[in-house]
Amino acid sequence: MSDYLIKNAKIVSEGKTFISDVLIRNQRIEKIAPSLQVNLKFRKLMRPVYTFCLA
Repeated sequence: MSDYLIKNAKIVSEGKTFISDVLIRNQRIEKIAPSLQVNLKFRKLMRPVYTFCLA
C-alpha cells in the first residue's frame, strides 16, 4: 500500500475549518497535525493548491 502525506490541506470538521497536514496510510487517515515531518519512506508527498478533507 502507498503512504501519502498531504501538506497544508483544508480540513472541514463539525463546523470548524483549519489548515493542517494529513498522513494517509493503508487507505486510512492515520494522523492530522499542523506540521508533520516528511520522511523518505513516503511514496507520495502532495502539496496541492486546494485540498479538502472531511474528518
